[in-house]
Amino acid sequence: LLNFKGGVGKTTSTHSIASGLNLKGKKVLVIDMDPQGTLTFFSKGDKKLNGDTREILFHEKTIIEATTSGEEFDFIGSNIKLATSEILLNNGYNKEQKLKKAIDKMSKEYKYDFILIDCPPSMGIFTLNALTVSDSIVIPCQCELLSLEGLNILFQALKVPMKRLNQNLKIRGILPTLLNT
Repeated sequence: LLNFKGGVGKTTSTHSIASGLNLKGKKVLVIDMDPQGTLTFFSKGDKKLNGDTREILFHEKTIIEATTSGEEFDFIGSNIKLATSEILLNNGYNKEQKLKKAIDKMSKEYKYDFILIDCPPSMGIFTLNALTVSDSIVIPCQCELLSLEGLNILFQALKVPMKRLNQNLKIRGILPTLLNT
């Protein structure tokens, strides 16, 4: 789930969709790619994290080693340490492929029906990793003028990553959020 505007409901939507898929009997993994770690905060409760997104991107832990089992879905948490790692990631080779390599290494016995990625509100290295491994994008968007105008900027910014990093990536849809009826 991606939008460059903060506060549009990306994290809430990610959590809600994952919970809904779980209710439908699907096995779900959620990856928190936002250094703010809000999704992690709401998902972990009093549990201790088995690992975090930074450890995945630096190949210090596998997806399975870093996954924490939640009440509704499995997740890989994030924290502020991820933000301090951005410079190091940007200086490496194949920096946009780190998450894809980690997911590709998962054994078949840990197959998930869905992997949802909560992206930060920017087109930085964390979002590029999410776009490289994903097959579709859902764009949570407030139903108000500034959010709707921001969609054009987002669509323009997605053209290059969709062409150069992942030609199979599709925009699945725009999810209206914070709608007063």
